[in-house]
Amino acid sequence: MKDFVCGVNLGGWLSQYATYDHEHFRTFITRADIDQIASWGLDHVRLPVDYPVLESDDAVGVPLEEGYAYVEQCLQWCADAGLAVILDVHDAPGFTFRNDLEEGDAAANTLFTDPAVQDRLVALWETIVRRFADAPVPIIFELLNEVTLPDNGPRNALASRTRTRRGQRDRASGAARRPTPATSRASVSGSSRARSTTNSVRTS
Repeated sequence: MKDFVCGVNLGGWLSQYATYDHEHFRTFITRADIDQIASWGLDHVRLPVDYPVLESDDAVGVPLEEGYAYVEQCLQWCADAGLAVILDVHDAPGFTFRNDLEEGDAAANTLFTDPAVQDRLVALWETIVRRFADAPVPIIFELLNEVTLPDNGPRNALASRTRTRRGQRDRASGAARRPTPATSRASVSGSSRARSTTNSVRTS
């Protein structure tokens, strides 16, 4: 994976923000920041996105176009700067890694026990892949952030379901096969070497 050797995580922008604020989204990371990252000799960024940027709890399944526009803008900046991208759903419907950090909070993570919540995540990823599979950059789709379960069975089942659902939709529509997100842990930091599992899904 020659495009994913050294990268940096764009945390605090479209994920783990203090408040949902479009002024923050417009200004926290800019083209100048992406150009600076490229000038350091790095080859990719990891773009974590919390699901409320892309979809409201009040209108499940309805894309928030302004939120998708931030992602599209970042992908274009990266294309112009020669950077690849790992696109990560950080806080997902029914799941946040932060709930595993404090004793008793893990019960709030309902994603792996509630089929309706799983349906919502799968549908969200279908929308993401449909929009960005042909992005102008090499791209990896990272299904979830930092899943810490006692075993990988539920996580792998969800990843398999996501791939299967996408494949069924493509066959029904006669569309060419597109990549689907798989569970991966791509660890990237300002100076660390990215580690991406073979379950990562990449397009170029």
